[in-house]
Amino acid sequence: MCFTRGVSVAYRRTTVRGFEPVKTSRGLRGDEKSDSFFTSAMMNQPPPAQPAFSTRPPSTTWEQVVFPDLPQHFVWVWYKPQTNPNSFVMLIPPETWQSHPAPAQFTARYLAYVAGIDLSWVAAWSVQGIAYDVQHHAVMLDQPVPQPPDGADPHIYVSLYDPAYPAKQSEAQNAETQNAGETEPHAEFAERAAPQTAREQLELMAADWQAAEKIASNLVILRKKLLDGMTRLGKLNRDLSPQERLHADNQDKKDWQHARMMLRDGLSQMSYCVKGFDIGDTSTAGQRSWFEKVYNDYIEPRREFQGMEQTQRQFETYRKSLVTLQSKMNSTYNKAVQSGERRAQQVMQRIQRKMRDAQTKKNFLGALLDGS
Repeated sequence: MCFTRGVSVAYRRTTVRGFEPVKTSRGLRGDEKSDSFFTSAMMNQPPPAQPAFSTRPPSTTWEQVVFPDLPQHFVWVWYKPQTNPNSFVMLIPPETWQSHPAPAQFTARYLAYVAGIDLSWVAAWSVQGIAYDVQHHAVMLDQPVPQPPDGADPHIYVSLYDPAYPAKQSEAQNAETQNAGETEPHAEFAERAAPQTAREQLELMAADWQAAEKIASNLVILRKKLLDGMTRLGKLNRDLSPQERLHADNQDKKDWQHARMMLRDGLSQMSYCVKGFDIGDTSTAGQRSWFEKVYNDYIEPRREFQGMEQTQRQFETYRKSLVTLQSKMNSTYNKAVQSGERRAQQVMQRIQRKMRDAQTKKNFLGALLDGS
């Protein structure tokens, strides 16, 4: 996504505590009764009865999903979009923002519950261009999702862990996993034993390559996201117009210079990340072509070759380098948006508000003079 519409996915699944019951010794106040949807959402129960995500067909149009306790209110959900089938997109319509009794309770945790998604399978989500992964931003699950301002992306992109990894398990292992009722996709990358046989080395290299290819597809989306961000930051990085300078006070001008400095820093960092993707070791211009050739010639047909132990370590390092690049691209984008773009927008909105107030006052005085 980049769930962004392509959101980064960590290798180890983090199990997040589910909805907890809200108990009081004095019962519910009147306002708490009106917010019964939130009380029930925080209870330790499974998501609303809906088809399991793994068996749900991809959406062909926006699906209307109602809130469990307030069915007169709803959100739009698009499950398994083509650009990222292991995700879903939510859109809170304006009428829900306006008429819902407690929109401040719209958190990522509750919205996943409404969509019928088990929270333990949520890997990351993105709100207004800012991506959060569960492993590092679990506290943000319970923070209210802000209502999007005019011009902002109103969609909420949620990425799930891919149940296809580990790529292949024996039938006995699958049966054991189903009996346990819980899986750990990607656990093989977290702590895996050293391979003992040539077959195990080939399997590990295959798993590393398949994981790397999945990350690479996300990197392509992140690259476009960075380029779009650079365009926006480039448009903001300008001198104040004569009218803006006239109405801005000294503090506004200082804040704008500082905002421009942050914009230039964000542009530089994003450009560096794009260049790292285009010509770095993980690119076709770097070592990717060699890894692809080895995979096609030896690993996919499971043919042994000399130097397998060293090659296996190289595949693992390559996959880890992609993870590092993905994390860096995400963090660079988020920092540029938060520290540069939003800061500049806030300062510019403040200056333009002063311009509008001055124009309103001028029109009012003109009307008074004309009336006299």
